[in-house]
Amino acid sequence: MKYLDFEVVDIDSVRTPFDEWPPKYQRAEVAGCAMCGKPVGKAPLYILACGGGLSTIANKDDDAQLEAKDGGYMGCHPVGSECAKRIRTLVRGAGLDPDKYLFKVNW
Repeated sequence: MKYLDFEVVDIDSVRTPFDEWPPKYQRAEVAGCAMCGKPVGKAPLYILACGGGLSTIANKDDDAQLEAKDGGYMGCHPVGSECAKRIRTLVRGAGLDPDKYLFKVNW
């Protein structure tokens, strides 16, 4: 789907709503998977969220342009391996390259 002329993917169908996360993952000091709240391990993959929430992800190559054009730009968020598999399937089903939508970052 298109958003501000960028190819994006709606991931709401594979995302667990925050209020359904186990309480131990809902605390602000717990930095876990953006999709389900569970711990992500030492080398998580990341998504680039746009559109004002975590329901829409964009191609990592569009990061700088999205940051400049999208008032709802949310930046990079970690995802755990189980959620990454669901996102990968969804992105592939949209005819896009999952490696452009799930990626590693070097902080």
